[in-house]
Amino acid sequence: METNQSKGKNLEQIVFLIQKAFKDSPHTKIYPNHKLITESGDPREFDVIVETKMQGFDLVIAIECKAHKASVGAQLVEGFKAKCDRVSKINKIVFISSSGFQKGAISFAEKQNISFQFCKK
Repeated sequence: METNQSKGKNLEQIVFLIQKAFKDSPHTKIYPNHKLITESGDPREFDVIVETKMQGFDLVIAIECKAHKASVGAQLVEGFKAKCDRVSKINKIVFISSSGFQKGAISFAEKQNISFQFCKK
């Protein structure tokens, strides 16, 4: 029987492979389970980090992957946003769930310009 943790790791690997397959810039780097330093100097781990250059600008995308039995609630999305806000170089946030999102999570993500994606197993 597959645990939620192993499902989460599988989802992270899928996202990593998809991002890698569709990268269109030789300047793109993709890091699974990557640590970035917060403004207070503490390392924080992210499921997937994509670093690239687009039209001369540095772009850092933080991706969170969840494979829970229940749909993702607002609290998880809010927590991930707060975590990302502590790393000044992150300029795009993506949240991926294998079980969907609750209404409050969708509303918060839309208001905060967080991309969210439901990826069925």
